[in-house]
Amino acid sequence: MWIESSTKSFFIWGLELESLSCAKVNDVCVCVKFGVCGSWKFAIQVVGKLCVLVTVSDDTSTYSVGLFRAIPEYIGSKQRTDKGKRSISKVGRQRIDWISMNDKLPVNFLPHQIEEARSRLLAH
Repeated sequence: MWIESSTKSFFIWGLELESLSCAKVNDVCVCVKFGVCGSWKFAIQVVGKLCVLVTVSDDTSTYSVGLFRAIPEYIGSKQRTDKGKRSISKVGRQRIDWISMNDKLPVNFLPHQIEEARSRLLAH
């Protein structure tokens, strides 16, 4: 991983990032979106762009990665937040091309610890 903030160019995992949410893959600009439980939000600036969607579940120790074109027909018409972001519509969810879906991750032991043990661990 290499990051150079003075030029606004980042290299992480072999991707050239123009910002922390946009990357170049084979000279194609893509927006990288991380959503908890498959809930991604899209600002108006993302409409029309190719997106890499990522989601992770600590509960099931799985992750998913998909490609999605954020066109108006695929993102909700209603603004879901006060910042004017929109969610993927039901039709749009059917248009995600999954690269990996619910693939296994190593178990993140911290969320599965009892509260007392987790509190002691995080106190250090």
